[in-house]
Order: sequence, then structure tokens, then C-alpha cells
Amino acid sequence: HGTLISVTESNSIKYLSHPLTDEYLDSIPLKGTMLIGENMYEKREIMTKYTPEEDTFIGSTRLVSNKFGDNIIVFSTLNHGYTVERGDTVTALWTLLRIVDT
Repeated sequence: HGTLISVTESNSIKYLSHPLTDEYLDSIPLKGTMLIGENMYEKREIMTKYTPEEDTFIGSTRLVSNKFGDNIIVFSTLNHGYTVERGDTVTALWTLLRIVDT
């Protein structure tokens, strides 16, 4: 009923090392650039929502591409798990940085 149950943050991310990943990132609007150390990065943000049909335990959050008709995991995070109940809404806010070629 609109009540915040939990907040989870993850810096443990796996990604698909493939041109599909760059294509996926290019499909997300650019929010800006940022300098970290001596490197310039593109910043992109995406929000996903999921409503489980049954009570479950979620150990990772994923961004997928279905370009070829199947879900291909492009990014996956390790969140050390959280439980959700049927009817909950899980909202994932992603901030993705990609180094700008110089």
C-alpha cells in the first residue's frame, strides 16, 4: 500500500562483455558525464519494476535484453538477498557509468 519495506544497494556488478552491452547502454538516454580521477564517464540511469506473482527470495537484480527473442542478462548485481511477497512492487534504480574513449 505504498509503504517502503527495504532499500538495498549493490556495487557488486557483473556485465556481459559483448557488443550487445554497448548497444544496450546506447539505448538508455544519456544523463550527463562525470570525471572520476582522470577518467571521464557517461552516466545513464534506468528504473525497472517487478511485481512477483508469489512469495519469493531474490538474490540478484538483472537488466536483460531480449534482442534475439530470449532474455540475455546484460547486467547482474549481487544484493545478498531480500524477500518479497506476492503483490509487492520491487523498483530497481540503476546508475550505469561507461568510460568515454579519449
